[in-house]
Amino acid sequence: MGIAGDGCKYYKECLKCPFPKCFYDLTKREALRFSKIERNARIVAEYSTGRPVPDIAKEFGLSYRQILRIISSRPTWVDENSPEKTES
Repeated sequence: MGIAGDGCKYYKECLKCPFPKCFYDLTKREALRFSKIERNARIVAEYSTGRPVPDIAKEFGLSYRQILRIISSRPTWVDENSPEKTES
């Protein structure tokens, strides 16, 4: 970390950061959970563009089944922009 207030990889300015707790103040467990949430959001975004599950699995280093679990556990608001819904 640089000078206090320089931000982190999640937000560029500490004083304007929208997160309730600083990433650098998180425990290892909290940091891991935060990283997984971010990763899962990226996976869902990739899937929402119509990208095939095997390609997503390869990019993220996860199994096909893990990707399906992440996609099936996504919030319902994500379904509004999914390719399946727009094609109907």
